[in-house]
Amino acid sequence: MHIDNVPWLIDHGLHCRYSPDFDPNFRTIGNPELIERRRHRKVPIPP
Repeated sequence: MHIDNVPWLIDHGLHCRYSPDFDPNFRTIGNPELIERRRHRKVPIPP
């Protein structure tokens, strides 16, 4: 997690990237191509 994301995280908690409560100013630190591929991956276990 990028340090710039910490204040929002403390105030609002951790949310999924595609949640309505997601931080609009979230800074990613990963490879955008890999992030996009994982976005479409189905997780075989329930949350």
